[in-house]
Amino acid sequence: MISEDVRFITTSSQPEWNEAIEWGVQERLFQETEEDHDFDRFSIYAVLDILEGRPIMIGGALLEVQGTSLWVDGIWVAPSFRKSGIGAKICDFITGYGLQHRRQTIQLNTYFKENLDFFKKQGFQEVACIPNWKYDLDCYFMRKNL
Repeated sequence: MISEDVRFITTSSQPEWNEAIEWGVQERLFQETEEDHDFDRFSIYAVLDILEGRPIMIGGALLEVQGTSLWVDGIWVAPSFRKSGIGAKICDFITGYGLQHRRQTIQLNTYFKENLDFFKKQGFQEVACIPNWKYDLDCYFMRKNL
């Protein structure tokens, strides 16, 4: 029996194996929805040019295109720049990108309850809360319709 011959390994990321997994998931999504689904990952960075013309990253976001949605995998602002409007500008940039590329929603989750008000001010709605999701923290799933 083949299941007895399978072993599992933990290793650093293997791009070709990751591509095989992504292709398999995309193929299944296509079977279910009859639409192509790319998992295009990209990042945006908020930078300042204050050190001899070299950019200093002060915030940014990790994003992924998922069908008609943009998934914000992470958004961060350097502590010394928080509450200065950088986070709002990052959200505005993400929204503009979503509109320009004809996405219908932007989705994200946060583990930090104090961020809920910030994201709500940016037009996100709380969709669900999963108690003790990861790290013994509640996970707040949020969505913004475009």
